[in-house]
Amino acid sequence: MFGTVKTRIFLAVSWVVIAGLAVALVIVATRQNDSVRVADPAPPATAGAPKGEQMTLGAVSAAVEALRTASSMTVRGEVQQLAATIDVTYYTDGRWGAGTISAAGADGKVLVRSGQVFVEGPASLWRAMGVDAAQAPGWVRVPDELSGQNIAPSNQRLADALALKESGVVDSAEWDYRTADGTASIGKDSRFTKVVVGGLSARVVLNEPVPAEGTAPGEVRDEIVRGERGQWELRALAAPAPPAP
Repeated sequence: MFGTVKTRIFLAVSWVVIAGLAVALVIVATRQNDSVRVADPAPPATAGAPKGEQMTLGAVSAAVEALRTASSMTVRGEVQQLAATIDVTYYTDGRWGAGTISAAGADGKVLVRSGQVFVEGPASLWRAMGVDAAQAPGWVRVPDELSGQNIAPSNQRLADALALKESGVVDSAEWDYRTADGTASIGKDSRFTKVVVGGLSARVVLNEPVPAEGTAPGEVRDEIVRGERGQWELRALAAPAPPAP
């Protein structure tokens, strides 16, 4: 019986030792895991990504202000109503500018003068833009109704459309900004890089050198008007009335 008691005591002590070692191992493993987790480096930040909503909203405000105060700008993109692509550089006060316009493989020239937009190109260009034209008309003033305002859009109009509003949404991961009136992308320098406003989808570069100022377009003999069926067509300008005797 004595030997049996000694055996039991030995076994009991062994179990206590084993249990103690198991607990110790668990504690050590946990501490090691904790130290590994603490030592893990944070994931690298995405280059150029904004650092929170406040920074993003500030970038939008800065982009709107830069657009509103720009002295000149270049607009490269598409005018939906005309199914045309444009590349025009002009002073934002509308006094002068020049560029190109293309539609369905036909190319034309653009001039901005005293706040008005003039286009010169072959009859195929006008027809591609939805204007009836039997022959090349020379320089023609494009009315705002026919997206004249989108060939050389006002920087103030674009800024108003993209100004911060209660309905504005900022995607802080992509630098995209949307309002009820337009959408824009903002670059790292807090400038709009692309805008979509009122049928215009274009890249915008501010304060670019404007081509040397020239003269007004040559004689403008035609105007664009609505025809009887509602279509756009070219019509010869009425001859000026003779001076009174």
